[in-house]
Amino acid sequence: MKKVCLKLIDTREGVFIFAFILMALYLFPQKDLIARSGDAVETWKVVTTFLNSNPEHSYVMYKGFLSIIPNVVLYQLALFWGVDQFFFVKMFNCISFAYISTIGLPYFFSYVFNKKIENYKIYILTIILYLEMGVNFSFISVDASSIVVMLLTVNSVIRIMTCEKKLPSIYYLYMGIIFSMCTLFSGQYLPTVVCTLLFIVFAKVIPIFRKKQVNIKLISIIVFFVVGFSIVNSANNYFVKTRVQPVRDAGQWLPTGGQWLQFALTNNMLMSKYSDVTIPDNRGKAILIKENRDIESIEKGGGSYNYKDYTKLVLKYPVEFLTRWLNRLFLGVSVDNNETNYFYLLGSYTLLFLSLLTFKKNCKWIKDVFDSRTFLILALILPSLVPCLMHVEMRYFMSIQILIAGIALLSDTLWNSLLNFKEFIKQVTIDRKNTDSSTSIQINYTFVSYLIFITLCFLLFATQYELLGPTNANILFKF
Repeated sequence: MKKVCLKLIDTREGVFIFAFILMALYLFPQKDLIARSGDAVETWKVVTTFLNSNPEHSYVMYKGFLSIIPNVVLYQLALFWGVDQFFFVKMFNCISFAYISTIGLPYFFSYVFNKKIENYKIYILTIILYLEMGVNFSFISVDASSIVVMLLTVNSVIRIMTCEKKLPSIYYLYMGIIFSMCTLFSGQYLPTVVCTLLFIVFAKVIPIFRKKQVNIKLISIIVFFVVGFSIVNSANNYFVKTRVQPVRDAGQWLPTGGQWLQFALTNNMLMSKYSDVTIPDNRGKAILIKENRDIESIEKGGGSYNYKDYTKLVLKYPVEFLTRWLNRLFLGVSVDNNETNYFYLLGSYTLLFLSLLTFKKNCKWIKDVFDSRTFLILALILPSLVPCLMHVEMRYFMSIQILIAGIALLSDTLWNSLLNFKEFIKQVTIDRKNTDSSTSIQINYTFVSYLIFITLCFLLFATQYELLGPTNANILFKF
């Protein structure tokens, strides 16, 4: 039995089970999955009454049928089997986390790094992701599901590139479904679809046209993809037509995704972060004051800029907007688990440093940057740039957070040093070399750069929280 367990531990199945159990130990003791989020409360209200003769409606329905129908199915399953109403939702979230950390990311990076990912790295990645973003799986939202679909999207084209045999046509039907889901789960992930399509075009389609290998097989692939894409879009359109639009026609408040975005672009000029604390955006407010906008009206949800006027505003104050967006990006990668915990922040900044160091070592020439795989990296980066236009919540930045963690922990930048203890000591201390009769001390600039980088990150993070003023009497960095 012991041998069987040890053998299982060193398999991908064992890693998956470990990740599932880790998240299950966190989720199942919780009473529900709605207490942490107002959107979750609204979503569950719609879900539990969806099949009633007089169903509830909510603003969250603008997100489309993928934010509602899967939860309806899981809720009805719970009723059928007589278990807790959140049982199957918790199961789904556990499976989602296990897929992300043990299948999706390792498969993605095995292609990017062109190497097999060892299981011990996946175990450590799983623990780090659990500590960093486990809280994002503790309430109902489209964000965790969006990450799953995002990885399924990019990995579906990697499968095409790595498969030695011709894939069946039905696979491209699946691809069309996944790509469509990626556009519908959250508009934030539309750049993922664009970048993934660009990757497959440059890596596969263009070479086919150059070799004049266009045939009936390629045409059938495109047809199957379009059909799959249309299936999901048609289902969403039907949901909007039968469930959402009648609510709007009745005069109830249910804005479209475009209306939400327009509102957010203006309203979120007043705050940069909104989660455990609300950090004001004084630069954004200064711009609105200079433009003689009614701040009180904007705070109440009115006076939003349309897209054209907002673009003009950005072009009028380009440096102001750029610095505001970069501040939000920095807060998005400052994973503090909503506690401004020193160890969480130190861990996230260390991962960021290691990922930048990996980029430096692997991209020495311009041609390295313009490799087609860059599109896959951008597919994970760009979704996290979208909320920089609005405000920061940790769940909005999961795509770039998992990218940073994956690069840092699944590459060889850190692990080669850890496996070679002597080399590791050299990198984190100083090198001593004997020259003639004297001893010269050589500074390890990688370690010095790391210390400077970490110091600047903590300094910038603390500067952001200075905006809260003296009313926040607690010590900022907790241990």
